[in-house]
Amino acid sequence: MNKILEIIESLPSTSGVYKYLNKNGDILYIGKAKNLKKRVKSYWRFNPFSPNRNLNRRIIKMLNEAYSIEYILTHSEREALILENSLIKEFNPKYNILLRDDKTYPYIYIDNSQNFPRFEITREVKKDKNLTYYGAFPNGAKAIYDSIYELFPLVQKKSCIGGKKACLFYEIGRCLAPCEDKISKSEYKKIITKAKRAISNQNILIRALEKRMIKLASEERFEEAGAIRDRIESIKNLKAKETIDIEVKIYELLDLDKIPYRVEIFDNSHILGEATVGAMVVWNSGKWDKSSYRRYELKSKDEYSQMRELLSRRINNFNKISPPDLWIIDGGDTLLKLAISLLDEVNINLSVIAISKEKLNSTTNRAKGSARDIIYTKESVYELKPRDKRLQWIQKLRDEAHRFVISYHRKKKITKDIRSSILEKKGIGKSTLKRLLDYFGTFEAINLATFDEISVVSGKKVAKILKTENVKK
Repeated sequence: MNKILEIIESLPSTSGVYKYLNKNGDILYIGKAKNLKKRVKSYWRFNPFSPNRNLNRRIIKMLNEAYSIEYILTHSEREALILENSLIKEFNPKYNILLRDDKTYPYIYIDNSQNFPRFEITREVKKDKNLTYYGAFPNGAKAIYDSIYELFPLVQKKSCIGGKKACLFYEIGRCLAPCEDKISKSEYKKIITKAKRAISNQNILIRALEKRMIKLASEERFEEAGAIRDRIESIKNLKAKETIDIEVKIYELLDLDKIPYRVEIFDNSHILGEATVGAMVVWNSGKWDKSSYRRYELKSKDEYSQMRELLSRRINNFNKISPPDLWIIDGGDTLLKLAISLLDEVNINLSVIAISKEKLNSTTNRAKGSARDIIYTKESVYELKPRDKRLQWIQKLRDEAHRFVISYHRKKKITKDIRSSILEKKGIGKSTLKRLLDYFGTFEAINLATFDEISVVSGKKVAKILKTENVKK
């Protein structure tokens, strides 16, 4: 009990998930809270320290078995709810009787044995080969259900199946009247297939709803457009739930300090030391934070020094933009150790992992679903199966950093080639140009240099060409 009291006193007043454990480390109970300290304190009396007698017998029994408390911080109460559900499903705690199966959350299902089947919502799963289930959904099930029936001309109500005459839904184009044999079973099945695909891939659903919303707004049907907008938001929140589940799984596999909601990913690019650039992309709570992307011109010539320069510049900016939950480095163990050492120098506690691209016959393999990339952490090395969602998530982040840095590199390379060509036509050779770039670093710096500064590096003849011809940026 004394150990629990100490932990309660140190709990933060932020949202998160808490776990009660017994002496053997087994999880007894998992809960979520908007305010961890306030919620966990409510379980106890403090004079003397003992379980709160106002609680039900089951919880009091759990508290008497409890030996310790662990917790995970989240960004919001909604994220805490999602994480709570995910952990209860995974660990099946002894005293969590409400969420130990999926019956408390709804599914969308369809009976494929019917001639003209329709989707329904249920909280109970039956073992029937004719039934296909989607979910469970902690939120967003009704939004998906309503959207399917708005976007696809399916049988809208159960009562319609037994009808013999087309109703209003046929008149407004929401149903194709199988009751009057106006659509065949095979054609109806094609529509069902498209609807199933939209439920499984909510991006399809979101795009279709956005088109519908724009059309309604253009017709000044603003109330209906607003309802569609709210549905889109619900479905997007559901997609964020799926990503959070992967983040949680990321966190547990790699033994990170916290769930990586905000992640910064780094990569650099050059060709034979030319147009050397670096980039940072940012993943935040299930989506790309493109406003936080950054590009860097680098002066270093080798990849190790380039990454040192790139990470050092980000560290120097921590006072303006706080560190994230996780860094991902595109590279192997050497670059991982570099990142950790740089953070140690400034006493920043930040989780870092590196992902090394698999090479086949000296060629980097980036094929999604088949690349066996290696993940390095401070403590371990992981080689996950290509189909592992956790690996694919890390690859997705790494590949976005690679795409972003390559696009910047190509732009810089084209610009450099154009400028080099102009200078060569003015009588400045490649060796002279290299000497100037090595000294000044960039074309902008060369352009801003004085006659005397250029003369020191490459002589008065070159200085005269550059300053009198006034080569543009």
